[in-house]
Amino acid sequence: MGNIMRGRTMGRWIKDQKERRKHEIRTQNAQLHAAVSVAGVAAAVAALTASSATLSKNSGNKERSKTSNAIAAAAALVASHCIEIAEDMGAEHEHILSAVNSATIARSNGDIMTLTAGAATALRGAATLRSRLQKGPTTMALAEDHVEEGKELNVLAALNFVFKGGELLKLTRKGNFTKSMQNVSFEEGF
Repeated sequence: MGNIMRGRTMGRWIKDQKERRKHEIRTQNAQLHAAVSVAGVAAAVAALTASSATLSKNSGNKERSKTSNAIAAAAALVASHCIEIAEDMGAEHEHILSAVNSATIARSNGDIMTLTAGAATALRGAATLRSRLQKGPTTMALAEDHVEEGKELNVLAALNFVFKGGELLKLTRKGNFTKSMQNVSFEEGF
């Protein structure tokens, strides 16, 4: 009974801590993936706008070329900031480089939409995991706790019954109940 702490055993507490650590790692990985995905989208936008600026310059439309250059510079700034954030969060440089290189070859609207949808999904997934982590144990863990608490309550009730001197019945092989100990009390001995 000494190892029961607030309705939980020490083993259950250790298991809960391990599960929480796994969930923290899963959440951190999801956040890293989201940061790298957003960096990829920003790099794709920067590459496309730079390409558009080059096309505008070659076509002789100076005003459109200046606007495209400004947008390309802004997108490149956002992309570099996203890359720095991903690195600060712990993403490996090679992973970021691979994502950015893959994203910069995007040319069609479908490519950009796919990258954007992937980044949005990664952001939503990371946010969901982060909110679950902040709320605490998952529903399944809560259900297990209720089962564990029920078992512990049954054990405590049985111990309390014995300590107060309850009557215990024994089931024989023939299916009959017999009194095995009558009015046994441990209070007198303590």
